[in-house]
Amino acid sequence: MQILAGQGVHLDRATLAGWVKRSAWWLMSLYALQLRTIKAAPSLFCDEAPMPVLDPGRHRPRTCQFWAYAMDDRPCGGPSPPSVAYVFADGRGTAEIARQLISFSGILHVDGYAAYKALARDHGGAIQLAFCLAHARRKFVDVYKTTQSPFAREVIERLQAVYAIEAEIRDSSAEQRLATRVTRSAPLMEALRTRLTTMVGQLFSQSKLAEAINYPLNHWDGLTRFSPRRPCRN
Repeated sequence: MQILAGQGVHLDRATLAGWVKRSAWWLMSLYALQLRTIKAAPSLFCDEAPMPVLDPGRHRPRTCQFWAYAMDDRPCGGPSPPSVAYVFADGRGTAEIARQLISFSGILHVDGYAAYKALARDHGGAIQLAFCLAHARRKFVDVYKTTQSPFAREVIERLQAVYAIEAEIRDSSAEQRLATRVTRSAPLMEALRTRLTTMVGQLFSQSKLAEAINYPLNHWDGLTRFSPRRPCRN
């Protein structure tokens, strides 16, 4: 509206909203096709973000959700082209994500949100969760920034070695990536698991470092899901 007003054109907000609504109607078929194509991919990224929505009568907005679905195999030479689509929903519970992914099977790249774990359990193995290593690393970065913990720094450095391997194998074939991850990354991760398990037993359970350690330990299978189709980056 401000851009148009700068040109001396004044339009009612309702008029602009109507234009957007009509445009969305014309694009609906393309959107549906894009979403179906993304969900048919063998691996899929998924995340959700809160979206405040005006709710007349309540005098304050209500919190809804935008779910993002994405695929991109360009760094890996895989079959999935870059694409992302968003789904608006009233909530973010297990029933909502189950409704959206009712026909999906494959690897779902997500954070540690409990609804994704429930979704995988309810699908009898058809959906395998691959958790984000950056989420685990971030917790140790936060601890190190506030406490300068030598152990937090050690974990960050160990994870950096895994990231360095990922950088090396980017653009390699799926078979080459899998072989490298099994022979080089897996031993590094197993050594890290041993260190984490040993250290957490020495800490106060409510400490920030213990919390940081427990996150990867509680999500270990998904953090080490070495798959030929797993993307080149975490």
